[in-house]
Amino acid sequence: FCFFFFFFQAEDGIRDVERSRGLGDVYKRQVSTQSTWERSENKLLYNLHVFFLAENKQPDSLAELHEFLDQQQALHLRNLPLNIDTDFVLNVCKHFGLISAQIKVYGLLDFYEESVSLALGNGTYDVAKEYAKLPLDVKVRKKLWTEIAKAKMRDEQESVKVGFEIINESKVLTLGDILPFLSPKMKLSSFKDDLVNSLEAYGKKIRDLRIQMNEYSRSSEEITLQLKQMRNSCIPVPTDQYCDKCKKPLLGLSLIHICRCRRYAVCRSRWSP
Repeated sequence: FCFFFFFFQAEDGIRDVERSRGLGDVYKRQVSTQSTWERSENKLLYNLHVFFLAENKQPDSLAELHEFLDQQQALHLRNLPLNIDTDFVLNVCKHFGLISAQIKVYGLLDFYEESVSLALGNGTYDVAKEYAKLPLDVKVRKKLWTEIAKAKMRDEQESVKVGFEIINESKVLTLGDILPFLSPKMKLSSFKDDLVNSLEAYGKKIRDLRIQMNEYSRSSEEITLQLKQMRNSCIPVPTDQYCDKCKKPLLGLSLIHICRCRRYAVCRSRWSP
């Protein structure tokens, strides 16, 4: 008797015990097994990966989506190429109503105003603050922090305390920037202590700047004095000194180069450094 045994290789998505979700699982597994170089080159698979995570909307999938977007943000901050098409991912997040993901994608596009605006509308002030710190332009940062102060002071009962906290955290706002957001009925005595502390902090900054300016002034004066001394410096030349190159008397030449060690002297027209 002869016995024949046949072995069949199950296709991906079929050999699992649970019901396969089809093409989505195949693409996800291809994404997870690619090398780093392939990941940076093949954006299609990663776009599909983001789409399936967003479509699922389960807590685990959304957590994985946010982790993936955080990885893209790390690449962006290091000026490295992203693995995704940001426009496509933004449209996907809009389509499925994923506000938190939209905030991160706007950050990948350097649209920090949109990120802060969405974060404030979503009530996530801490997220808005993180994106308000990213712009390099001081004017843009100040604008974003002003919007944060306006929204947070409107929602909080202790608006004065919140305003001074934002001033200290932003590093770009001043007391005059938050005054328009205070209630006109508020009395000065209600935030006198905060005002005094803020003025003392400003006074300290002014004193530190004054010290730095005095140091810069002293350094500038020292440099000016050294330059003046160099201009007025002179070296005696003997009457019988001749140019080492052309052998002419140095006193008869208008331009002279003398070595610092004074071992030789040549006319400037014959000297090449």
